Amino acid sequence: MQHEQSIEEMDSQEMFSKDSVRQIHEKRDTKTAITSHFFSPMLDFFLSPFQFNLEELEAGLSEINANNDKLQHFYNKLVEYKLLFDKCEWHL
Repeated sequence: MQHEQSIEEMDSQEMFSKDSVRQIHEKRDTKTAITSHFFSPMLDFFLSPFQFNLEELEAGLSEINANNDKLQHFYNKLVEYKLLFDKCEWHL
């Protein structure tokens, strides 16, 4: 008799736990849906200027990288000419 009563209590506790977890998940999903529905347009509104600035910065960074490549090329040429000049001067 005691064993059957323990089993019933455990089943009852298990059902209560499962129901509690289900309710928590439902509340969380509802809050997430409400939050995303109301705050997404506001976030888009406030973040759109930053998106534009980010695109400008990305274009500027691409230009800087291209200029850096050109400068590196010219620097290498100057080093090459200097070595050539030093070599020629040594022979004179």
